[in-house]
Amino acid sequence: METPEVGSNPMCAAGGMFFCIAKIGEFTGPLIMGASVDLTGDFLGGAIFFAVLCILFAVLTLSLKNTT
Repeated sequence: METPEVGSNPMCAAGGMFFCIAKIGEFTGPLIMGASVDLTGDFLGGAIFFAVLCILFAVLTLSLKNTT
């Protein structure tokens, strides 16, 4: 929004995509953790799953290339 070269239409589309993905995560996160607790009886399996997921996303983020 602070970059004048980017118009309001692309900014609105980017905001909509962000909130769509965020809402999917708000639903699936507790669902996965609850299913893990139901299957194993403790929170360790879900915690390990989310820790591995965070590490995976960190590695994928580092592999992005800067185009500027």
